[in-house]
Amino acid sequence: MVAFYEPADVRRFAQWMERERVSAVRFEPKEPGLLRDLSEGLLLWLAFQL
Repeated sequence: MVAFYEPADVRRFAQWMERERVSAVRFEPKEPGLLRDLSEGLLLWLAFQL
C-alpha cells in the first residue's frame, strides 16, 4: 500500500500511472507446447513420489 498526503505527490504518481497505462501492451497467452506439457507432467510425477 502507498499513501500520499501532498497533492503534488498524488499528481506526480497519477501522471506516472497514466504513462504506464498508455505504454502497456495487452498480454495474449499462448497455448502451451509439447515440451511444457511433458516437463509439467514429469514434475508432477516426481513431486508425487516425494
